[in-house]
Amino acid sequence: MKISDSLPFAVTLSLVGHLLLGVLIFSGLSFKQPSVPTPKYVKAVVIQAPAKPEVKAPSKTSLAQQKLKQERKKKQLAKAQRKKELALKKKQALKRKKQKAQALKKEVALKKKQRLEREKKQKQAEKDKALKKRQEAEKRDAQLRKEKAEKLAQDKERKRLEQLRQKHLLEDKKRQELLRKRKAAADAEKEQQRLEELRRKQALERQRQAQAQSAKDVSVIAKYQALMVQKVQRNWSRPPNARSGMTVKLRIKMIPGGEVVSVTVTQRSGNAAFDHSAEQAVLKARVLPVPSDVSLFDREFRTVTIFFDPEDL
Repeated sequence: MKISDSLPFAVTLSLVGHLLLGVLIFSGLSFKQPSVPTPKYVKAVVIQAPAKPEVKAPSKTSLAQQKLKQERKKKQLAKAQRKKELALKKKQALKRKKQKAQALKKEVALKKKQRLEREKKQKQAEKDKALKKRQEAEKRDAQLRKEKAEKLAQDKERKRLEQLRQKHLLEDKKRQELLRKRKAAADAEKEQQRLEELRRKQALERQRQAQAQSAKDVSVIAKYQALMVQKVQRNWSRPPNARSGMTVKLRIKMIPGGEVVSVTVTQRSGNAAFDHSAEQAVLKARVLPVPSDVSLFDREFRTVTIFFDPEDL
């Protein structure tokens, strides 16, 4: 119970008690005294209200202090609330700053990654471009060398054919002149028979020469193939797993002069390292021995097949 609520009740109770006491006193005074001179006494009973704790009404100073205390408490609560809100805002600001920093870091990392990828692609493209340019230049050089060699071979062959034609023309002219002289000097039929016999003998001679040349060509082919194998063997590096009895068949393409254009394995030995070493030996040799006869070279050595079976296995 508040002090302000208990105050009227205490005042009322005190007033009632005093009123009852006054009534009793008044009643006692109004009684007549007896003739007996002995006075009579009337006892008055004072009925008191139950004792109540004395409650003092709050003073203005107390109320002001309470109000001041409440205002201070309210200000403290407001200050604490502001502090809490400020801390929350600061935390949120730090969180946003951290998120922004992380996002910026990710963006920088992504840009760096993209830049590195672009640089890598650009370098690879430049490398590919340089390689392509070098390969094209090598291809052009090889084509020029091939065309030059072919032109040289064609010029030589054309010159040879022209010389042969001139020789045949000269021979025909001589024969015709001889025929005319013989016809003028002897019987035409006899001369014809003689000429036929001469032609027959010449054909036989040419056949004999061709056979001799063929035999000579076979000997020359065998000789130069052996020289080729020897040169390839000199440029050969024996692989560790090479064994006795290994043989690889190689097809070699050359241009006049013996320069190697390409080499291909046509029959393998069963040992890849040995086959590869034989190919490398041919490429390393670069120029193989060939006959100087262009006609024989064109027939037998422009594309030649050899069996490579080193003797020191």
